[in-house]
Amino acid sequence: MLVTIPDLLSADEVAHIRQTLEQSHWVDGRVSAGNQGIKVKHNLQIPVDSEEARTLGGIILQALGRNATYSSAALPLRVLPPMFNRYDEGMTFGAHVDGSIRTVPGASQYIRTDVSTTVFLTPPEDYDGGELFVQD
Repeated sequence: MLVTIPDLLSADEVAHIRQTLEQSHWVDGRVSAGNQGIKVKHNLQIPVDSEEARTLGGIILQALGRNATYSSAALPLRVLPPMFNRYDEGMTFGAHVDGSIRTVPGASQYIRTDVSTTVFLTPPEDYDGGELFVQD
């Protein structure tokens, strides 16, 4: 099931997130890929344990938490902090199945993840596949 939630973030939140991400250090996205994904994942991401990831992730988690549509569609017991991914020219993430068991950042705990959420940080009319986005 796909659910679209327009205006999840305010314009100020999006501007702040984009500005922070544009100034952040990016690493090879394969650091978080599983056995299947590592073969087809060619993107960049903010390290999940970085201050930027924690701070910006908090903004997105708060936005998801206050959104009734998200809450009723996902019925989340727990929500992992989001990962911030970027695709530069020629980068792709080929066919794959998202890993369903994830490590909770900062803990030696694993949880099952049955819902994937993508938060786009560009208007749909501006999105060409090469902009910043957030995946949870």
